[in-house]
Amino acid sequence: MTRVLISGIALLVCLYFAIAQCFAGDLGDRVVANSQKYLRVRERTGHNDNPWIDYWAKSVGLDNKAQFQRTGTGYSWCMIFVHGVYEETAEQCRIKNPMPRAAGVQIVWSIARADELRYKTIDADDLLAGVERGEAGDVLIMLHKNGLGHTEIVRSQYRAELNTCGGNTNQAGSREGDGVYNKTRQITSIAGLIRPKGL
Repeated sequence: MTRVLISGIALLVCLYFAIAQCFAGDLGDRVVANSQKYLRVRERTGHNDNPWIDYWAKSVGLDNKAQFQRTGTGYSWCMIFVHGVYEETAEQCRIKNPMPRAAGVQIVWSIARADELRYKTIDADDLLAGVERGEAGDVLIMLHKNGLGHTEIVRSQYRAELNTCGGNTNQAGSREGDGVYNKTRQITSIAGLIRPKGL
């Protein structure tokens, strides 16, 4: 009986400290740490196909494996990766995933800009002017023509550059790449950042 009680208390103490760390201002650091575990993920055939992509896609309600089997290419997955990493971190911290449940970069950007209670959006101009600074766990947003975009998780900011981790990119920094990579992005190339409140 005593052993069971001690084991139960030890488990509660470990759980308390794990959750407390999530709320001690390092949720963003946890997001970044989780992103780094996937730097070896690569598409199998160069068509948005990998079991990890399939897994992350489920977090936004998409069946990537079925999409690949049906069309020969999976979904573009940069936002799927970001949402999946946030989902993993939220589960570790026993909280609801703070990111919008969507796979489209422009859709997520629009949701965040319209919901000031849940998200802080930071324009690139404010980063360049030094009014704001990129922080670990921020979500970088790049907007392109025809409703396209790209997103990555911010690791840190150095002057006018953001060190990031992103999915569906490559060594050259493409928005349609072949895996998960750490990148350095010029702030002049982005629209801004999304920071979930409480990050």
